[in-house]
Amino acid sequence: MMEHTVEKEDAMWDETKQKRWNELNERQQQGCLSYEEQSELDRLAAELERAEWATLQHALQRMRQEQEQLKRECDATRSENAALAALAERQQKLLVRARTQMEQLLAEHAALKEDYQRVTGEELVASGPL
Repeated sequence: MMEHTVEKEDAMWDETKQKRWNELNERQQQGCLSYEEQSELDRLAAELERAEWATLQHALQRMRQEQEQLKRECDATRSENAALAALAERQQKLLVRARTQMEQLLAEHAALKEDYQRVTGEELVASGPL
Protein backbone atom coordinates (compact mmCIF):
# COMPACT_ATOMS: atom_id res chain seq x y z
CA MET A 1 0.00 0.00 0.00
CA MET A 2 1.36 3.41 -0.96
CA GLU A 3 1.32 5.97 1.87
CA HIS A 4 1.88 9.65 1.14
CA THR A 5 1.94 12.41 3.70
CA VAL A 6 2.72 16.09 3.44
CA GLU A 7 3.78 18.47 6.20
CA LYS A 8 0.87 19.73 8.30
CA GLU A 9 1.74 23.36 7.53
CA ASP A 10 0.89 22.74 3.87
CA ALA A 11 -2.60 24.20 3.54
CA MET A 12 -3.27 22.34 0.27
CA TRP A 13 -3.18 18.93 1.94
CA ASP A 14 -4.95 18.28 5.24
CA GLU A 15 -5.87 15.32 7.44
CA THR A 16 -9.25 14.88 5.74
CA LYS A 17 -7.62 14.56 2.33
CA GLN A 18 -4.98 12.27 3.74
CA LYS A 19 -7.65 10.01 5.24
CA ARG A 20 -9.60 9.94 1.96
CA TRP A 21 -6.37 9.23 0.04
CA ASN A 22 -5.65 6.28 2.32
CA GLU A 23 -9.22 4.92 1.95
CA LEU A 24 -9.18 5.17 -1.83
CA ASN A 25 -5.71 3.72 -2.03
CA GLU A 26 -6.74 0.75 0.07
CA ARG A 27 -9.82 0.19 -2.10
CA GLN A 28 -7.61 0.37 -5.18
CA GLN A 29 -5.30 -2.29 -3.72
CA GLN A 30 -8.38 -4.47 -3.18
CA GLY A 31 -9.41 -3.88 -6.79
CA CYS A 32 -12.84 -2.45 -5.98
CA LEU A 33 -12.65 1.23 -6.98
CA SER A 34 -15.52 2.71 -8.94
CA TYR A 35 -14.84 5.01 -11.88
CA GLU A 36 -15.78 8.04 -9.75
CA GLU A 37 -13.49 6.92 -6.93
CA GLN A 38 -10.62 6.39 -9.39
CA SER A 39 -11.18 9.92 -10.71
CA GLU A 40 -11.16 11.24 -7.15
CA LEU A 41 -7.96 9.29 -6.39
CA ASP A 42 -6.38 10.72 -9.54
CA ARG A 43 -7.36 14.27 -8.51
CA LEU A 44 -5.99 13.71 -5.02
CA ALA A 45 -2.79 12.26 -6.47
CA ALA A 46 -2.35 15.35 -8.66
CA GLU A 47 -3.01 17.62 -5.69
CA LEU A 48 -0.59 15.66 -3.56
CA GLU A 49 2.07 15.92 -6.26
CA ARG A 50 1.57 19.69 -6.44
CA ALA A 51 1.83 19.98 -2.66
CA GLU A 52 4.95 17.81 -2.54
CA TRP A 53 6.49 19.68 -5.47
CA ALA A 54 5.89 23.02 -3.74
CA THR A 55 7.61 21.66 -0.63
CA LEU A 56 10.47 20.29 -2.71
CA GLN A 57 10.87 23.56 -4.59
CA HIS A 58 11.60 25.39 -1.34
CA ALA A 59 14.09 22.74 -0.26
CA LEU A 60 15.75 22.74 -3.68
CA GLN A 61 16.04 26.52 -3.65
CA ARG A 62 17.70 26.42 -0.23
CA MET A 63 20.06 23.71 -1.45
CA ARG A 64 20.96 25.75 -4.54
CA GLN A 65 21.70 28.78 -2.37
CA GLU A 66 23.83 26.68 -0.03
CA GLN A 67 25.64 25.16 -3.00
CA GLU A 68 26.34 28.62 -4.45
CA GLN A 69 27.66 29.81 -1.07
CA LEU A 70 29.88 26.74 -0.76
CA LYS A 71 31.18 27.30 -4.29
CA ARG A 72 32.03 30.92 -3.46
CA GLU A 73 33.81 29.79 -0.30
CA CYS A 74 35.65 27.07 -2.21
CA ASP A 75 36.72 29.56 -4.90
CA ALA A 76 37.95 31.98 -2.23
CA THR A 77 39.89 29.20 -0.52
CA ARG A 78 41.43 28.12 -3.82
CA SER A 79 42.48 31.71 -4.53
CA GLU A 80 44.00 32.02 -1.07
CA ASN A 81 45.78 28.67 -1.49
CA ALA A 82 47.20 29.80 -4.83
CA ALA A 83 48.45 33.05 -3.27
CA LEU A 84 49.99 31.14 -0.35
CA ALA A 85 51.64 28.70 -2.75
CA ALA A 86 53.14 31.63 -4.68
CA LEU A 87 54.44 33.13 -1.42
CA ALA A 88 55.93 29.79 -0.37
CA GLU A 89 57.66 29.51 -3.75
CA ARG A 90 59.07 33.04 -3.42
CA GLN A 91 60.29 32.20 0.09
CA GLN A 92 61.97 29.04 -1.17
CA LYS A 93 63.70 30.96 -3.97
CA LEU A 94 64.85 33.57 -1.43
CA LEU A 95 66.36 30.83 0.74
CA VAL A 96 68.17 29.33 -2.26
CA ARG A 97 69.57 32.76 -3.18
CA ALA A 98 70.60 33.42 0.43
CA ARG A 99 72.40 30.06 0.65
CA THR A 100 74.16 30.71 -2.65
CA GLN A 101 75.23 34.18 -1.52
CA MET A 102 76.37 32.82 1.85
CA GLU A 103 78.47 30.16 0.09
CA GLN A 104 79.98 32.82 -2.16
CA LEU A 105 80.73 35.11 0.79
CA LEU A 106 82.32 32.28 2.77
CA ALA A 107 84.43 31.30 -0.26
CA GLU A 108 85.53 34.93 -0.67
CA HIS A 109 86.36 35.15 3.05
CA ALA A 110 88.45 31.99 2.80
CA ALA A 111 90.26 33.43 -0.24
CA LEU A 112 90.95 36.65 1.70
CA LYS A 113 92.36 34.63 4.62
CA GLU A 114 94.63 32.73 2.24
CA ASP A 115 95.77 35.95 0.52
CA TYR A 116 96.41 37.62 3.88
CA GLN A 117 98.48 34.67 5.08
CA ARG A 118 100.40 34.59 1.78
CA VAL A 119 101.16 38.34 1.96
CA THR A 120 101.87 38.61 5.69
CA GLY A 121 102.88 35.10 6.55
CA GLU A 122 100.44 35.27 9.45
CA GLU A 123 97.00 33.74 9.94
CA LEU A 124 94.11 36.18 9.76
CA VAL A 125 92.23 36.19 13.07
CA ALA A 126 88.57 36.92 12.69
CA SER A 127 87.33 39.78 14.81
CA GLY A 128 83.65 38.92 14.33
CA PRO A 129 81.46 35.85 14.67
CA LEU A 130 83.01 34.13 11.62
